Amino acid sequence: MDVERVSNRDDFLSFLSAMRADLSEGAENWENIDLPAFLEAMAAWAQDWQGPFNENAWQHAAALIRAGAFYE
Repeated sequence: MDVERVSNRDDFLSFLSAMRADLSEGAENWENIDLPAFLEAMAAWAQDWQGPFNENAWQHAAALIRAGAFYE
């Protein structure tokens, strides 16, 4: 689940597939495994993000979704 490797639609779909597989296998390293916590973490990351918007929208979307799983 390497966000930096996402550069287009197909990479993004592969990223989502890998995230789903990781969650299905137990997601032992995930901080937020239920939907309310996942969405709260995504919103918190988006609000706290101080960097510029990634010019690659697919990569930025992947970073946002990954934040949902891991952001505390």
